[in-house]
Amino acid sequence: MSDTTVSKTLENGAARRVNVNKVIDEGKFNKFFFGVFILLLLALIFDGYDMGVYGVTLTSIMADMGISPTQTGLLASAGMYGMMFGALFFGMLSDVIGRKKVIIIGIFIYSIFNALVALISSYHLFVVVRFIAGMGMGAITPVVISLLSEYTPRANRTLLLTMVMIGIPLGQLFSSLAGVAFLEPLGWKALYLFTLVALVVVAFVVSHVPDSMKFYVPRGESKTIKKVLGKANPDFKQVENDIYEISQTNTQKVSITNLFKDGYAGNTIFIWITFFCNLYLFFGVSTWLPKLMTMLGYPLKSSVVFLAVFLLGGVLTTPIVGRLGDKYGYRKVMPPLYLLCAITISLLSFQLPMIVFYIVLFLAGCGVTLIQSITLATVPDFYPLAIRGTAMGWGSAVSRLGSAVAPTVVGVQLSANVPVNVVFLTFIIPAVVGCIAILMTKPNAEMIKSNPSIISKA
Repeated sequence: MSDTTVSKTLENGAARRVNVNKVIDEGKFNKFFFGVFILLLLALIFDGYDMGVYGVTLTSIMADMGISPTQTGLLASAGMYGMMFGALFFGMLSDVIGRKKVIIIGIFIYSIFNALVALISSYHLFVVVRFIAGMGMGAITPVVISLLSEYTPRANRTLLLTMVMIGIPLGQLFSSLAGVAFLEPLGWKALYLFTLVALVVVAFVVSHVPDSMKFYVPRGESKTIKKVLGKANPDFKQVENDIYEISQTNTQKVSITNLFKDGYAGNTIFIWITFFCNLYLFFGVSTWLPKLMTMLGYPLKSSVVFLAVFLLGGVLTTPIVGRLGDKYGYRKVMPPLYLLCAITISLLSFQLPMIVFYIVLFLAGCGVTLIQSITLATVPDFYPLAIRGTAMGWGSAVSRLGSAVAPTVVGVQLSANVPVNVVFLTFIIPAVVGCIAILMTKPNAEMIKSNPSIISKA
């Protein structure tokens, strides 16, 4: 246990002061951390399923409702705009009412309102319901990342934060597999009803996931704090009259202005640009991939399989890249991933031998998925605990703007009869801009103070 974690007990018997965040940081990965990780991963898996189900059912919805590519893109964007506002609103709300409550609220919203999609036939009502469902979907990711960044050992943080983001593409992969198995026999509406299964996760989150120490410490909930610290770091010897505290920077008032003070401004701007480009790439490709493949002459069922292969690329390679991120840092890992995105997405529009096409598709999924996972895993280190929810909420809101814009832009391009190969080539632009933006970030004084090893990884 480091000297900075616990202040020395005074000779007159005064109580020692314990920095709870550092006690958790110095813990070793154990079943407590694993349990929190798994439950938050499940929340993201169902979140990812609800995001991906629209892309899987897109072609069927167009045929059933008789809507144009532009309307289809706008319908996709409705969910994305909902996610943008949800990330922004719930990200800030999590700094006020607690991370845990927001995760529970988000699961309820995305489960119930996506299920309602199966009960409606009106295009305009579809837009409204999908927007509300999107708010729930947008609420989960920034809050999960913020909470998990607190409840992971420092030594494993980048790996675990990167791996939890497997939940999004894994959930989307499940939606693709569900499409392959059930889309034709049961119809597209059945895939939306499956989202109600996520409600089961709520009960386990309530009983097994702690809230941020930011809320326990000021309220003097010593019993809860002792219990959590005992699970997170059993090697730490607790004393009855310990006084618990969090870092001073973690007590500051919550406001968006904090993201532009104390050396955070430059990083905030560049991170927002990176977030926008990342999800423009991810949702621009994943939302329209089945439709674009059918336009290139592939049957519907094969095009859904293509989406599954694309998503599988990110799922299978995330653990490897997460370890590389912990060892070498984001600045050395991310540029090759952006280069991989630009090259492989460009190649998708070419006539390739089928085995080569699958390899390129798999690698494209690796790059597009992993750049966002690494970014999300890195961002918490840029901000103190007190404003981390707000920082992640705003960052995710900006990224959702990218995910909202991309489907509409692609839809407009197709309506204007832009060739499919040209549509794919336009994705090179956000890959280049995102790479430049992430390289412009740099550790500030507070980051270095809280994590000195970041200097060697910059």
